[in-house]
Amino acid sequence: MESPVVVKPAPPPKQSALRGSARSFQQHLSPASAAGRKSAAGSPAGTPASTPQATSRRTSGAASTAALRPLRYGEYRMRAVHDYTAHDDTEASFSRGERILITDRYGLDAGGWWKGELNGVVALFPSNLLEQESSWLDEERRAHEEQQQALDAARRLAEENETRRDMYGFKMKAELHEAYADYMADYMLQLADQIERFDKFAAVFKDSLDRGLLPPEPELAAYNFNELVRRGIPTKYRVQLWLIFAGVKSPGRNSTTLVDSILNEHTAPNPDEQQIEKDIARTFAGAVGSFSRDSLRRVLEAFSWKHPEDGYCQSMNFIAAGFLTIGMGEDDTYNMLTHVVDKLLPNYFDATLFGSRVDARLLSLYVKKRIPRLHKQFSNIGFNISVLCIRWFMCLFITTVPTETAFRIWDSLFLLGPKVLFEVALALLKLNERRLLTFDTEPDAAVFLNLEASRLFDCSQLFEELAPSFMNKFSITSAFADSLKPLVAAKVAEKRVMFRQQVEREAREAQELREQELSSPLS
Repeated sequence: MESPVVVKPAPPPKQSALRGSARSFQQHLSPASAAGRKSAAGSPAGTPASTPQATSRRTSGAASTAALRPLRYGEYRMRAVHDYTAHDDTEASFSRGERILITDRYGLDAGGWWKGELNGVVALFPSNLLEQESSWLDEERRAHEEQQQALDAARRLAEENETRRDMYGFKMKAELHEAYADYMADYMLQLADQIERFDKFAAVFKDSLDRGLLPPEPELAAYNFNELVRRGIPTKYRVQLWLIFAGVKSPGRNSTTLVDSILNEHTAPNPDEQQIEKDIARTFAGAVGSFSRDSLRRVLEAFSWKHPEDGYCQSMNFIAAGFLTIGMGEDDTYNMLTHVVDKLLPNYFDATLFGSRVDARLLSLYVKKRIPRLHKQFSNIGFNISVLCIRWFMCLFITTVPTETAFRIWDSLFLLGPKVLFEVALALLKLNERRLLTFDTEPDAAVFLNLEASRLFDCSQLFEELAPSFMNKFSITSAFADSLKPLVAAKVAEKRVMFRQQVEREAREAQELREQELSSPLS
């Protein structure tokens, strides 16, 4: 095969002129390269001078990343299209196909020669024997495209994570989605069975339910109604049954008459308006189509106006959002929120969180009696049970456990009353007792407990801890069985009254002591 004809750059200067111009450009070469070439030129007689070819061969095996590193401003990556033999020590020999980094295309007096680097040697290269692979602009554009692709990938991943939602449209942590999907595959079968059972129940007792009443107790017992509710009320029946359980008379499924009338009575700015606005934005942020935030705002403002002694308090927003999520209208949501604040969580939302202090003592008593080892461990590490009453009870567990689990807790809570709060808390602690006993610090135990609660998709685990049928089935020891006995609603109410009186007495004594200290003369 014939060698390709080398076409000199135009205008093609004479070879001697090229070499002269090239030598005049030595000042542009790196000091190290110039020093090396000076040493080669000054070799003693009898020693062959280091020709450019020899230099090239000597450095070709050295590790050089110049041709591969990212290009800087004004640099170009070239590929040789023909072999070339250097004529003096300012040039470099190269072979066809070698990649050469050109660092300066415009700094020479003589046209057609570019400054560059090959195998660690800085030299001059004839431009007509080089073919451009990429420029600094190309690589900058490519880097920008890669960055944009990375951003797009991150955005797609974020969108994918955002689409990982539960059956109510609430966001889920990506790491929980697989477990949720596995559980829902089985739960949907259970839910289909529940829909069939509740359809039959609703058909038989339609007259009573339409009047906002439950059938007589003997007929409920014949249906094993408590257990039926414990297995989960289908969403289409929850609005009606929760209102009946709570004894709330509904003005109509989508009625806003009550909320409208309260808001129309007050034209001045609501004193809690600023806090309500902040909390609305934080209420299940990112939930899609779950509830109307405008309806949530109206309900909370109406409640604040109607209950000036307490006003609006954080966590009411999550409870009200839960009611709106299952399809309650504004008036029904307002009435159910009032039921929760007045009946289920009395004095929880005043400035002193009085109700939570009462329930914290009661929960501590139950933990001590029913899970004694855990109570002792909590005492050793300084775990404050009152934190659970604030975090779990004040939001009725809806910010603690998965949404459907919370709603199944609400199914039983509205039917059986406040005792369910304590039962669920005990069941959560009992389920995780073994691991909780291994923690030496309160923060570690709290983080673990919150994590386990957030992945409790199977609500049956909680109720099985309390179900006598579960105990009989597995014939577990009486000591363990005692810790799983369901609480008696009347006794829970009695103990609440007892601890309320105790806390009130202590508060009075503390107030009297403060007054005495203020009235006593200075010593």
